[in-house]
Amino acid sequence: MSTRYGSATFKRDLETGLYSGEKRRSLMRKKLAKLIEPTSVLENTDIGQTRPIVIVLGMHRSGTSLCSHVLSALGVDMADQAPGRGLTKFGTDNQKGHWERWEIVDMHDRILALVNRGYYTALHDFPFPVAWWTDPRIAEIRREIVGFLEKKMGRGAFGFKDPRTIRLLPMWEQIFAELKLVPKVIFCLRNPGQVARSLKTRDNIDLAIGEGRWFTYITDFFYHMTDAEFCTIEYESWFDDYSHNLIKLYSFLDMRPDRGQPNLEMAVSRLVDRGLRNDDPAYQEPMQPLVRSIYQLARRAGDDASAREEIKFLTSQFVAFQGLQQPFYSAVETNTLFAINPPGLEENRRIAQSASHQRAIPTEAHLSEEPTQFEAQTTQIAEVTTTHSEREAALAAAIAELDATRAGAAATESDRQALEIALGEREAAFAAVVAEMEGARAAVAETESARQALEVGPLRELWGLFSYAYDTLGARHQIPSIAASLDDTYNCYTPSLFSMILAAAQIANENGIDVLDVRDGPGERYYKVWPGEHYRLLYGICKVINPKLIIEIGTSTGMSAAAMLCGMPDTCHLVTFDIMAWKDFGSSWLNDDDFNSGRIIQQICDLGDESKFAEFAAEFAMADFIFIDGPKNITFENNLLKYISEQNSKQSRFVMFDDIKGPLMDRFWREIRHPKFDITSFGHWSGTGIIELAASD
Repeated sequence: MSTRYGSATFKRDLETGLYSGEKRRSLMRKKLAKLIEPTSVLENTDIGQTRPIVIVLGMHRSGTSLCSHVLSALGVDMADQAPGRGLTKFGTDNQKGHWERWEIVDMHDRILALVNRGYYTALHDFPFPVAWWTDPRIAEIRREIVGFLEKKMGRGAFGFKDPRTIRLLPMWEQIFAELKLVPKVIFCLRNPGQVARSLKTRDNIDLAIGEGRWFTYITDFFYHMTDAEFCTIEYESWFDDYSHNLIKLYSFLDMRPDRGQPNLEMAVSRLVDRGLRNDDPAYQEPMQPLVRSIYQLARRAGDDASAREEIKFLTSQFVAFQGLQQPFYSAVETNTLFAINPPGLEENRRIAQSASHQRAIPTEAHLSEEPTQFEAQTTQIAEVTTTHSEREAALAAAIAELDATRAGAAATESDRQALEIALGEREAAFAAVVAEMEGARAAVAETESARQALEVGPLRELWGLFSYAYDTLGARHQIPSIAASLDDTYNCYTPSLFSMILAAAQIANENGIDVLDVRDGPGERYYKVWPGEHYRLLYGICKVINPKLIIEIGTSTGMSAAAMLCGMPDTCHLVTFDIMAWKDFGSSWLNDDDFNSGRIIQQICDLGDESKFAEFAAEFAMADFIFIDGPKNITFENNLLKYISEQNSKQSRFVMFDDIKGPLMDRFWREIRHPKFDITSFGHWSGTGIIELAASD
């Protein structure tokens, strides 16, 4: 990554402070000027082929509008309208414009409303419903977005910006695949303390909630981005030395300055208005330790593989924690919707309106006749122009008829009074319903206060302890876990399981899988780490059991599959499952030759669905070894183990689970009622466990 921004020496000198002040800015400008190739990979793309799309992501109030404005100056088509939605000039919240595509923003807001996660609602930061993007109503909006992009995207560089996109990335992955788009993600990052302060000023959002919203957006970003490439643009860097951000944007987007373009640096300097920065020194540090830690990791994650892995792990644990809290989220959402619109309220309103309408019909009929008759009389008067006497006679006749009509209206006064009495009774009934609704709201508020008293304190203490441990332990990676006794749970193993583990560990100790050294996969080469990582153990197990069929759940970047391919015999086949194609992860430790050899195939499906498992039940029954590196939310692992263990298999099978020391997984492992062995010392530092399923009688 370092060479993307110029020579390694140049980048190192900048980072170590060898150059500073005006000399540093001068060197950056010279470096920028050397990028003189006139073409860009964002332009001149043949329609129908895979092509890039620039997407500016980040939390609200993190400089996304500024970045989109700068990209527009660089020649990327980022917006059709610079002012805010529905405005003809810039507002006070973004004095140089929002630079968004408001059609996309509107469609995003419609989706958020459908799942009760509108930006200005109390539920915006809650997890989305499971598989929300499959809702037919949302699928229809997705097709609208596809149609909009097909219409708008030409041959030039094209992009858009909307912070809400982070929360909707699963749907956008479908759009990218459908239109054959390669997202070029610009990740705008700002100090969460300043973000919370800005949200307080603009939207009157509580500072603690503002930090929590920043945390939600950032964890969503890293959870869905996995190993995809992105370019981090820090808000503060625009004002410290904007040329550094320009270098990063040009390099990441493979763009080159246009020689015929006016002084680009001067144009950008005018866009970066230091008078609009509005940072407050009192908010330099976020209040929550966990938010501070995530912020520091996010700053490094673009260039530091270890920071990227760390934040990925933390976000996956947070998502698992959200899964544990799902019943609570559902209860709060139900109570909130109940308080807003209690059952029966609309029905009572409808009854009252219907009764009022029925009683009002006679009076309305009489009153509606007056203007009609008066118009006819006025017309008649206008037409009588022959003589003065004729006009007076016509006028007298009209007045007499009007008096008669008024007399008829007076006769309905008693009906009107009866109607008012009936309406009064309905209003009293409606007031009683409103009073009942207020009582329900008060009960909900009381319940919520009690819940917060019982839950928020312990949760805050838990996260505080975890953040403290994270900040002080000094380990590359760490997770919260629980140490528990073994004599009071199912804790047995078979001789065959024990001997297999010892033999596999011996092979792992003697072999480093050096054959993978020629491959250029993502991240660190963790297959060389042992003990502490499980890749060499997987290699050893394949060597010991001499399998004919292996199943892996969780392809990811392919390091586990690559290790097993090296250890298994040539006659063995490996079937790996994931919900994403291996190439969609960007970089991988697998390659086309692996799949062309026929030794490994990938199946794209969610095995948590029993009907999907049934499609591959025969393969699971015949497998000698099954390695499960799934979502670690207990539900998936429990269901999958249940499906596998209830099969009729003619052979014994070894099943290995990753991360058994993590939250939720420690309980899952403890409750397994099959011969098992905790082999963490030979496997992954986060916990490795293996069980043996006996052949069916």
